[in-house]
Amino acid sequence: MNSIDEIWARVETGGPGGVLRVDESHPADLYGATDAEGRRGLVLICASEPPAPPRLDAVEVTSHLRHDGRWALGIWLCEPALIGVFTQLCTDLISASRAAPATAAAGLILARLLRWRELLETGTGPMSLSTLRGLVGELLVLQQCMEIWGAETAVSSWVGPLGGPQDFVLPERRVEVKTIVPTAHSVHVSSVDQLDTDDALSLAVVVLATLTGGPGIAPDELITGIEAALLAVGAETAASFRRHVDAVGYLPDPQYRKPMFRLHRIEWYDVEGEFPRVRRADLGAGIDKLVYDVELGACSSHRSSLRR
Repeated sequence: MNSIDEIWARVETGGPGGVLRVDESHPADLYGATDAEGRRGLVLICASEPPAPPRLDAVEVTSHLRHDGRWALGIWLCEPALIGVFTQLCTDLISASRAAPATAAAGLILARLLRWRELLETGTGPMSLSTLRGLVGELLVLQQCMEIWGAETAVSSWVGPLGGPQDFVLPERRVEVKTIVPTAHSVHVSSVDQLDTDDALSLAVVVLATLTGGPGIAPDELITGIEAALLAVGAETAASFRRHVDAVGYLPDPQYRKPMFRLHRIEWYDVEGEFPRVRRADLGAGIDKLVYDVELGACSSHRSSLRR
């Protein structure tokens, strides 16, 4: 499997206007290409007309009917200075569409392209360190949930990225995930609803250190590893997982391919009885929102493990 950079390099040896399939095992008819002006791009050949393409400043998206009755969807870089970001974009589109049926590739690529719009047009980084740390924490908990409930149930229960009150709503219990650095002694509760439910609720405290070197967790490797495992279960489960990751706002970046975090431990607590929390029924009249911190030392009697 060649990188998109390698594919473009091979195409360019033949002059402008060439194409080369990204790889034979990819379910979509997807090609690295250059146009008559020498611009680098990605071209998808599809059986039916793709959805209307979005407008972007740095990238031109084209769609036209071919002589064989199929359609060509092209994504072309207009600003050569953004070749680094565009390379990340194309690599991401190739990877994301690998988990979807060929018939859904055009819609998936265009939807994902919209998520890249800000990065392409501003050149800014894709995600803050704290948000990335939180995502990694949830993914590590997702892996544990997959071991107990199975991949399909665990992925469908991961509702935090979709706006759920807790991060996971599993058949027998809910799970709220908090990711902290090793020196932290408390967790931040950003909504009363996070720890307020009459259902069985577990609090997962993921302790992650930020790396300055050595082995550890590379976010991109963690995501692609989970996705590969889910593909063995089914393409739709893998596609659902990728939609959840997208909803968090994750966009690939070269630094995410390197180890960034080291897992110290995951602590589990049963949120029940006298566990220190605020419930909505405790709020006085006129109080709608409340944020607070929970000291972990006060939760020691509630230590537990993840279970059904």
